[in-house]
Amino acid sequence: IWRQLDNSLAQLRKAEKDLAELRGKQMTRHVCAQQVEAIQNEFVHAVHGVVVLQWCVGIMDSEPAELKAMAELAKPISAASAWLQLLSNRLGMPKEVWQRVIDYTLPTQISTAGNERKPK
Repeated sequence: IWRQLDNSLAQLRKAEKDLAELRGKQMTRHVCAQQVEAIQNEFVHAVHGVVVLQWCVGIMDSEPAELKAMAELAKPISAASAWLQLLSNRLGMPKEVWQRVIDYTLPTQISTAGNERKPK
């Protein structure tokens, strides 16, 4: 679901950008009604895609809520990560193997979250 949410949010951002560009064009010149309708439909479809994915993770908002959705997705991923770490400790896996498992198993956003710390 994490990748689906990323893709849906990217589509939403693109649709917002296209709609904003179209609104700018409309202020300076005539724009074909079909073009306006197509871009508005794309925007509505993108919003719907994000909202449906939010419903899948338990967020019943009717508007896109990116931060809430990512926070809800992070909960089961954190639990899975803790379970994997426990498993690693019990099996005595070397650090290199553990890092490869984490990189393969968890979404990039989670597995790289700790790497942004500034060195002292």
